[in-house]
Amino acid sequence: MTALGFSVGVAGVSDVLRELGRIDPELRKQAVSSIRDSLQPLADAAKTYVPTDVPLSGMVRGTKAWNSGRVRSGIRAKVSTKANRSGQIPLAKIVQANPAGAMWDMAGKRGGSTEAGRRMIAVMSQRNGPPSRAMWRPVDLYRARTEEALQAAVDEVERTLNERLRGD
Repeated sequence: MTALGFSVGVAGVSDVLRELGRIDPELRKQAVSSIRDSLQPLADAAKTYVPTDVPLSGMVRGTKAWNSGRVRSGIRAKVSTKANRSGQIPLAKIVQANPAGAMWDMAGKRGGSTEAGRRMIAVMSQRNGPPSRAMWRPVDLYRARTEEALQAAVDEVERTLNERLRGD
């Protein structure tokens, strides 16, 4: 699974969401939905870069069989309160959950280990550009808008939680 993430600089939101789940699970669901919705334009834009044709002839069968509809539906906005390997908590991210889509998107990021792998990467890069072929492309276009929407969603969660805690 490939993931797209960028920092918005909002600290403590994951802790708030976890605590919110204990206090008011319904409000937590609304907050998570609002945060996820702020990322949807970015996910939708990434889907437009997925080719309809099979990128390589070898991707017609097997576990990495190409189905552009499934690859597009594999691009999703996710909200998390769990720390990643580096100990950071990526509140929101765009992920590619489809195996064929993840391979197509990121093939060549670390280089090929075999001659056949290097040839495959060269062909993919020639046809669809360098890795990341879909997930990172729309970031430059949507980053500011996504960060603003994400900040607005977080501010709304904070405002609603404060109202509930005060008893308004």
